[in-house]
Amino acid sequence: MIELLLACVLSSSPLAITGNESGLWFIGDVAPNKSSSTARAKDLDFDLCQQYGENEYVVIIPFTRRPSLLAVEENTLWFVDASSGVGLYTVKLANASSASTSRNAMLRMPTLQSLYKTTEKPTGLLVLEEEPVLVFDSSGENATTLVQYKNKEWTPLPSIDGSGAKVALLRTQLIAAVPIDGGASLWYFQEGSWLGGDKIEFDGALEGLICKDNWPILITNNADEVTMTGIQQGGPVHLATVPLPKGRWGAVPTSRGITVVGVQRKGIFTSFDIGWPSGTISEPIILNERFKKDDSLLFTVLFISMVLASLLLISKIRRPVQKN
Repeated sequence: MIELLLACVLSSSPLAITGNESGLWFIGDVAPNKSSSTARAKDLDFDLCQQYGENEYVVIIPFTRRPSLLAVEENTLWFVDASSGVGLYTVKLANASSASTSRNAMLRMPTLQSLYKTTEKPTGLLVLEEEPVLVFDSSGENATTLVQYKNKEWTPLPSIDGSGAKVALLRTQLIAAVPIDGGASLWYFQEGSWLGGDKIEFDGALEGLICKDNWPILITNNADEVTMTGIQQGGPVHLATVPLPKGRWGAVPTSRGITVVGVQRKGIFTSFDIGWPSGTISEPIILNERFKKDDSLLFTVLFISMVLASLLLISKIRRPVQKN
């Protein structure tokens, strides 16, 4: 009964995930047998992970608390720690080829940019014109509020009528989907105001809003299925329907189309791609950590090189000096 309840809670909890044409990053739960190993501190139960290729990932940073939101802008990754207020952090990202194992990637450390004092928990994080925007669900006011960290100060943006709005970035423009009876209304931020209100009908609950190329894409959940619906001038276009991933899950645009990642509490990460714009669905792949094989080879080579260098140095030191 407890396991069933936990599974329901995790399936309804969004995964902290972000992606672009350069890569994909998400917060993974560390498997209990790994977190209790002697090679890792026991309280580091969460990892910032970067997908490597199609079936591997590397660990960038371990955490004691789970970051709730991620966003990426070029070579900078932003994340939020909402345990006490809202801590806004950045991590400089290296090229995947220069951080091809977890041991190498963990050399990067986060930097605290600001602390936004509030008792509310943010529901969204995105980067508008190189400045992060936090989204809050003000259900008591039937509104969705936004604040932007600009010029090292927090500046409020116009709120959205309706609570539970999902906000995304359509190229350089903010776009929002507000859940309403029978679907959602779509809004665009133009010249300091939210304009639009066109209704998009669908069955189920609104889980997210992402953008690929010039397409807003609604992510909805109906029973055990997740549906992705693109929005064009002609109206909604069905892209794909997939089984509900296990655990926390999320979907982001990537170079392969749209990538869906599911993270289970026992440390299993599953990924599959939805082709763009075909909507073809790949087979699910369990991601394996890129760590032991590459690092074992790396340290073996380094160890042998050090031994050879030491022997060469010792031989030179012990070599007798020839007298004339």
